[in-house]
Amino acid sequence: MNRRELRIRVARATGDLLKYGTATGGAAGTLIDTSLGLSFNCPTGMWIAKRNYTSTVIEDCEDVWSEVVDTDADTTVSTDHKVGTYSARFVVGADLAAGDLIASEVITSTDLSGYDYIKLWIKPSVDLGEDELRFLLDDTVLCASPLKTLALPAVQADTWTEVRMSLGDASGITAIISLGFELETERGGFEFLIDSVRAEKGDTLENRQTVAYDPNTTTFNINPSWTTTAAAGDPYEVYRQHPDYYNDLINMAIEATWGKFLLDVEDVTSITLADSTYSYDVPGGFDYIYKLYTDDATDSGAYDIEINRKWWGTRPDRKLYVVESVLANHVDRNLALVGQRNHSLLADEYTEIEMPWSYLYHYLVGAILLDKEASSGSEGRMAVAQQHLNTAERILRTNARYPRPDSKQVL
Repeated sequence: MNRRELRIRVARATGDLLKYGTATGGAAGTLIDTSLGLSFNCPTGMWIAKRNYTSTVIEDCEDVWSEVVDTDADTTVSTDHKVGTYSARFVVGADLAAGDLIASEVITSTDLSGYDYIKLWIKPSVDLGEDELRFLLDDTVLCASPLKTLALPAVQADTWTEVRMSLGDASGITAIISLGFELETERGGFEFLIDSVRAEKGDTLENRQTVAYDPNTTTFNINPSWTTTAAAGDPYEVYRQHPDYYNDLINMAIEATWGKFLLDVEDVTSITLADSTYSYDVPGGFDYIYKLYTDDATDSGAYDIEINRKWWGTRPDRKLYVVESVLANHVDRNLALVGQRNHSLLADEYTEIEMPWSYLYHYLVGAILLDKEASSGSEGRMAVAQQHLNTAERILRTNARYPRPDSKQVL
């Protein structure tokens, strides 16, 4: 089966948290937030958590960070902002070393004990990986001995992203007077903007599945409805299932087919017979080889001369060997290898799925139901999950493509 049957594309993501926002009002079954914008798309597996937490702004970023600035850096303000009128701008010079403090800002002494997270908006000029920047909190001036050093998550270039960093045990941070940013990875010159640095605390109250999103009114329709109306100013968070969860399930389905559902492979360009050379590296993508062909003297490209099985073989180190009689008449000709392979696992970006799509569908539905309902105690739902898995197994048996009788040349 060489044709494509299904493409699975996996979006990259740095975590489960997708969007923050504040409700502008609405009934218990809806949540309206015009701040999301018309470009926001509702991904599969998304759910909304309405939160009840306290948020305290500890730095509004309306002026220049100037308590201390490294000589290889610069700080200003920018009118490109998320909250208020300005954001704080940081220019990182190419000579700034890893571990150096970029800049710090003095704030009024603030007790952050009992808080759970630091949230802030960031917009870098380059893509930043996880822990390339760190946020510092200190009870001494100039961030000289930080009490907390928080790694920023990965963020995209030229995009405002709201990030959340856990404070962990915050019992000792009772009088913070200095905030700072530290460079952890040297990467040449770049800049970043920061806005609205907040400390937050509180727990999720209610989690509900979303059933629809209207991009024209930026309204989420919640089902079942929250028990209380989403009033103006109510905070919420939007989550989606991490792509790795689905990657793992798809790869479980693929691995279940190994040795049962094999894909045809052919290669006609990688091996050219050479004089006095009896061993060749097998091209990638083969798990079995069952036939070997070569071309005629005119190099017609037909590859219609089959080499007798007693004249060649394979070894576990992925070597193909031929006997001397093969070389006698075919030196300088290409070999055509015909065989089979197990399906490859899902790649980071995308993978062409070449097995029956119905098998994959029933396997994934069954696996997801088992995973989500295992702790619910619902015998009915567990039975439905098992039905899907049984159907997947029947489809696999019907479409099974075991090694052909003469394909015992396992690599």
